[in-house]
Amino acid sequence: MSFDQGTTKFGSAPIRLPLGVYTPFAAAGIGYPSFTPDSKYVAFHVGNHSTGCFTDPVTKASCDDDVHHQGNIFLQGTDGTAAPVRLTALDDAPAATDRNLSVEPTFNPIQRGGYSWVVFTSMRDWGNKLTGDPINGKRRLWVAAIDGATFAVDPSHPPFYLEGQKDTPNMRGFWTLAACTATPAPGASGGACQAGFECCSGFCDRGACVDLSTVACSGLGGTCDTAADCCNGANGAVECRNHVCALPPVK
Repeated sequence: MSFDQGTTKFGSAPIRLPLGVYTPFAAAGIGYPSFTPDSKYVAFHVGNHSTGCFTDPVTKASCDDDVHHQGNIFLQGTDGTAAPVRLTALDDAPAATDRNLSVEPTFNPIQRGGYSWVVFTSMRDWGNKLTGDPINGKRRLWVAAIDGATFAVDPSHPPFYLEGQKDTPNMRGFWTLAACTATPAPGASGGACQAGFECCSGFCDRGACVDLSTVACSGLGGTCDTAADCCNGANGAVECRNHVCALPPVK
């Protein structure tokens, strides 16, 4: 449903998202919706069940670590104009036995580096440390980057395993955001930093948060809002794509 932030009210007419085609589970269980930071898209998993709590037909286990919970993560526009897109790069691990094992997506509410970041639960193998039958007991948290430019095709990137997880099942991750350090006013003190991600401006120079637009242009791979933020952006040699300064595509 549409939402008006000014009046804090929902619209009267809900938008029904197209059901789409989900394989190989035929929409047996849909669950855990999560919105992208701009609220234009919603991710959700489709699997053999909506949650991992069910009676396993193989192991006969019920709601415990021996259950085989399977799924894939899809992304769909909230305007209801297009069919859902399967996040293939996120879902399909290199080993065929590790596929169809991605569930419970949750987006970071803030974009970072021009990407939306989603944490999800997977029962896939990880190196030689986490191997074996893909049951609930192998649930661990993984993170993937999602492009912000277009969702006509799969916008996901291969995920990475979150280090530091103990040898116990972990599931349904949530993001905790640290407050960013503000750029001090000209002539004022404060704004100490060690790296750009600590600053609201995204730029740390000689131990202090600075406004990038007042000190320098952003080089290739740097963050941007428009081409004017990038070095050589004004003459068209560099463009701002997905909030990252990049060379224009070769035609």
